[in-house]
Amino acid sequence: MKLPNFFVVGAAKAGTTALCEYISQHPQIYISPIKEPNFFATENGDLECSFTGHGVASNQLWIQTNQIVTSWPEYEKLFQKVSGEKAIGEGSTIYLYSKHTARRIFDYSQQAKIIIVLRNPVERAYSHYLFRIRHNQEPVNVFSDALDLENQRIEDNWGPPWHYQRRSFYYEQVKRYLDIFGLTQVRIYLFEDFKHDTHTLLEDIYRFLRVAPNFKADTQIQYNPSGIPKNAKLQTFLEGLNDAQHPLRVGFRSLIPEGIRKRTKVSRERAKVKLMKNNLAQPPLSPEVRAQLINVFREDILKLQDMIQRDLSAWLV
Repeated sequence: MKLPNFFVVGAAKAGTTALCEYISQHPQIYISPIKEPNFFATENGDLECSFTGHGVASNQLWIQTNQIVTSWPEYEKLFQKVSGEKAIGEGSTIYLYSKHTARRIFDYSQQAKIIIVLRNPVERAYSHYLFRIRHNQEPVNVFSDALDLENQRIEDNWGPPWHYQRRSFYYEQVKRYLDIFGLTQVRIYLFEDFKHDTHTLLEDIYRFLRVAPNFKADTQIQYNPSGIPKNAKLQTFLEGLNDAQHPLRVGFRSLIPEGIRKRTKVSRERAKVKLMKNNLAQPPLSPEVRAQLINVFREDILKLQDMIQRDLSAWLV
């Protein structure tokens, strides 16, 4: 059985869902049907967080709403439909943050290729917070208050989905992968590059994965937006459509021939994402909180800049 030879490891809220959707269109690339199985961070139930203490309710809510794979047989099944693709991968953003996952992946495959996308750490943290709000998994409705609570939450064993600030310290996270896999097996991109010159970035990834570089993916859909729902009931309905067992999706599959289903999948996804985006408000981050976070991240940004040899000065204003 074919198994992954590349991993999109993060960062969270840096466009990795869209990236995986786009590259999965390439006929020589296979992406697991569960985009974030989290296996190498959750193998045998270990997420470097025991899910006990005051954070247990929120942690269990996160587990229940994500398709986490914790056993090797389950993980193998994700790739049972590989049929000749050269590049086989998955995209779990917890892998970048997890302290032990880089070594676990290396122990599984020393030749694995790693793709990292980094976003302005202030914007990433805020988008991460809005994403939890969108999923009704954040009880605090003021971002600065959630930041003030973060250290205490971590002490109380709230899991990585609520580590808004801490997950934006990239230097050590990226260094782990560079130290273990080396420069030739790791590609580091910036969210700004992905957003403003998507096709050039995708072409570079195709070359990195050694598949045909001239493939043009449909990049019109903006996947996985963050925001505060304007209509909670509509948002719940739209989120439910992501579930493969949702009654409407099951009914749709039973009525429509497979060939037509495949041709209409993109159109259906476009309509759903458009509705979701229109239903999400994205209030601007206050200048005071932005300035505060820039100061918090400044040293880490400068160290990262030197390590990856990219100008990150735009993240400091």
